Amino acid sequence: MEAVMKYYNDEELMLKFSQKMGGLPQELTPVLEKIDKASLTLHEAAKNGDLKAVQEFLQKKKPLDAQDHKGITALGYAIGANRIAIVKLLLDNRANPFAVDATGNSGLHYAAGYGRKELCEYLLKVGTSVTQTNSQGQTPLAVATQNKQADTIAVLKAHGAQA
Repeated sequence: MEAVMKYYNDEELMLKFSQKMGGLPQELTPVLEKIDKASLTLHEAAKNGDLKAVQEFLQKKKPLDAQDHKGITALGYAIGANRIAIVKLLLDNRANPFAVDATGNSGLHYAAGYGRKELCEYLLKVGTSVTQTNSQGQTPLAVATQNKQADTIAVLKAHGAQA
């Protein structure tokens, strides 16, 4: 199993293994082609850092703040995945920096909890609040502290967050 995990991302090697083992069953070819042709959702594009796909969504003037089944917006996914260019693009196009997910976590909660120092600074520049609490009563500082994110703790405290 360790060997598989070591080479899992080596697409060329994995393709060779697949071919030696008989490849994919032919009945899967149309399914895979359909998946390949399917467009990404804005959430997926934001999480994956697909700038081109996000720009295409923006051109279509579709809602930026749609929430998935967890209440997370594309901006929330971009913040969590540290997709700085996507975050800035979404905010420049009026994505809501104050949106919260189903548990009350804001983008600043995500940035703080995942240790996204640059994104914390950027979100604070656009006016997000260090005092906003999630459904458990936690501020972004509390989330950063819980996750031992020293850099974001320092940023939040520099912007007035108090323990």
